[in-house]
Amino acid sequence: MHQGIPFLHGHKPFFTDIGYGGIHGNIVYVGDALPEIKTLGDMVDRLNRFMNVETEEKLLDSERSIRECDKIQETCVATRCKILLGDRDKPVKKVIHIFPHTGFNVKHLESLTADNPDVDTLLASISRIYPDHELIDKAKELGLNFICGNSHAMEIFENGLPLAYAIRKFLPELEVVVFRDRVTSTPLDEFGSGIIQDYGKDIASELGKK
Repeated sequence: MHQGIPFLHGHKPFFTDIGYGGIHGNIVYVGDALPEIKTLGDMVDRLNRFMNVETEEKLLDSERSIRECDKIQETCVATRCKILLGDRDKPVKKVIHIFPHTGFNVKHLESLTADNPDVDTLLASISRIYPDHELIDKAKELGLNFICGNSHAMEIFENGLPLAYAIRKFLPELEVVVFRDRVTSTPLDEFGSGIIQDYGKDIASELGKK
């Protein structure tokens, strides 16, 4: 129910439901874009600044260089904010903000747009929407922009950081640190050193004989 996630994504909710359509946990916000958010590009740039994506890209470039593998991917970079319908210059005034993994569907979108006919943008965060998803077709039919915001990989900032500051406020005698996972993927044949690759192949071969 806290306003942090909508704020990071550039809108202020005037409607919130944590069980939309009778589905427990199907969280929906409908909100007005913040004054500084005029376009989809403004929303993308805002998220990239808050999430410090430029640094994440530099870290990834450094790791690729050190490990001599340009195919390494990292979650925060791979799942960064992305426009699915519309372009950077498309205006944003009113937003429906959904979380696809909670059960949100086309019927829900139809209902929300009927109740809020001036909505121009559909925003999905935490989980993702893929190119062949029916929500994209419906959003296009309704003339909406569609943007994917932060993925779950960013929750340490969205929820973890406010919690950490709250802990420090109420327990000032404690040293508060933030543990953060950084998840990457590397092609099998480029993962680790040559000798550890040989080890993996040998063990797999020996197990395969049994």
